Amino acid sequence: MVEAHDTPVTSDAGILPIHQFDHQIGKEPVMAAYESIPEAQAQLVEDDRLLYFSGTIVDAPDTERGCRTKITVRVDGDPEALWRNWSHGLHRVTVYGDVVPDLRRFCKFKGIRMVDEARSA
Repeated sequence: MVEAHDTPVTSDAGILPIHQFDHQIGKEPVMAAYESIPEAQAQLVEDDRLLYFSGTIVDAPDTERGCRTKITVRVDGDPEALWRNWSHGLHRVTVYGDVVPDLRRFCKFKGIRMVDEARSA
């Protein structure tokens, strides 16, 4: 997602450039067809906490900077809070679609606490 050499830029619209999916084999670009769809990004830390945030993909920039596949996300919530709350490494798993309700049900079933990194603590 956000690496030290690729500092995110926030705006009043709450848009952050995000990159991930650095595959070992080949380049797998995010197609323009994925723009304007909801997405969620998450990472399970320890055994009982899931860090996540959600948003909408607004762009798939074609640049050599950072990881191979990049998306720009309009964050649901506060992008400044996401930047302040970011922890446990740089990358998250990205899932297309509004999966937050499903994550909530799964976490409730497994006793995992969900932490929305884009909400003020």
